[in-house]
Amino acid sequence: MMLDEPCESGEQREDNLVEKPSSQENLLSAIKERAKYGDVKLAELWSVLKDVPFKEIEGKVSWHRKCYQDTAHSGMLKRARERYEREVAGPDESRRKPSNSTQGLLTHSRTAPYDRVVCFFCDGEAKYQQPLQMVSTKSAGSSLEAAVKTADDPKPLVKLSTALDGQDAHAIDVKYHKNCWAKNVTGVLRKSSITKGHGEEASEIAAKIKFLIMTETALNSGEIMNMAQLQDAFQSICRENNVQSKSWNRNSIKELIQREVEGVEFHKPKRVRRIN
Repeated sequence: MMLDEPCESGEQREDNLVEKPSSQENLLSAIKERAKYGDVKLAELWSVLKDVPFKEIEGKVSWHRKCYQDTAHSGMLKRARERYEREVAGPDESRRKPSNSTQGLLTHSRTAPYDRVVCFFCDGEAKYQQPLQMVSTKSAGSSLEAAVKTADDPKPLVKLSTALDGQDAHAIDVKYHKNCWAKNVTGVLRKSSITKGHGEEASEIAAKIKFLIMTETALNSGEIMNMAQLQDAFQSICRENNVQSKSWNRNSIKELIQREVEGVEFHKPKRVRRIN
């Protein structure tokens, strides 16, 4: 939509683009507001635009009319704001009898909601050397839930209530810094399992999660990996976590990726037949 980037609607024809300097400030204001309300794509766009002086982009921005309407229309902004406020307030408990177990949680959810634009753990924004990663596998979502409940810290527990889907405990739009994840998930689970006498199992879980995150990040960036590279990466991570990887062959690693990473495809390498 802006700054020479392909429009998310897929339309790239120059005759469809509109340049109206008088509307630029209104559009930027709408992008900022929608980013605040948890719109992931506009949050990413705003993270780029917020540090750019308005004079530098004045007269250089173009958009499709429909994209402008979807972003800056007052009705769209109102619905986005109302949806955000409902998520912050949590479920409507007015028709239920209050209980000691839920009353405190609802009170906290109004004061410490989860902001989907920042790190789940430290509330910090993405930085050049510390980009935000997104939880997008069931295994990682379950690990996050287990670690937060094990730590028993009220603040992340409240965030968890709005950040996880109760149907399958799969994280929705949960972002984090890698070092924050290592401290608050991997470290907590490992310490908990060692206390219970299951340190080896915790280390293997931590290795799997780290491998899946590494694999998904590489695939999302457009990288194509073969099984030899995946196996080497998995074995390296296992060594870092003091895990025996002898029982993990290429087939088991492939099954792990297919089970936990959505949309992944495996293709056999094509053999080129040479004729002399």
